[in-house]
Amino acid sequence: MQKKTVAIMVLAAVLAGTYAVKPVWFYRIYNIINPPDMDSQYDKTRIYKTPDKDWYKELIDQYRENFANDWADLDEDNASLKEDIKEMSQNNKYGYLVRDLDYDGVDEFFIGIIDDEKETRFIGMYSWHFDFGVWGGCNWNDAKSGYYTYICEDNIIRDDSLVFVKKHPEYRKYHGEDNLYHIIATEPVPTPQKFELTPLN
Repeated sequence: MQKKTVAIMVLAAVLAGTYAVKPVWFYRIYNIINPPDMDSQYDKTRIYKTPDKDWYKELIDQYRENFANDWADLDEDNASLKEDIKEMSQNNKYGYLVRDLDYDGVDEFFIGIIDDEKETRFIGMYSWHFDFGVWGGCNWNDAKSGYYTYICEDNIIRDDSLVFVKKHPEYRKYHGEDNLYHIIATEPVPTPQKFELTPLN
């Protein structure tokens, strides 16, 4: 039964690929903070959860703690992922960026690499979901393979992934009101930007 449930969840993740915000459980293998349980947090009456202005403060504290203790508290069930994260943490400097992508007064939160590259490579992003609260995660697996997220001009998000053995960029715009990163067509192709990140390690 457990294997069947996992298979269904994986299939659901594939089918959800047209949406930038994946179901909460999709991110649990990447997250430092497990997002709230979907069943208990979902508000069927659509009464929006109002975020604190610095709703991401706990994320900052826990990332700093995990970098400082070499990820000792990361779930041991993910031993291989844990070793990858430790290695990447030793080889890179990481920081965070707070930015209001859709100018709705609620900031989004990004984890990225601090380096001398001409654009900032992000490995994770979180937003405030008005039904579930904190929503998102860090995709360490993609980062290890060289696939990152970028913020382009006009706050357009570029996500790189592997599609048919080629790097495939996908462009999105965030709309907090409906909690989605909508896929958009872009012409001309937007340019990834460079940002100053606040250090985490």
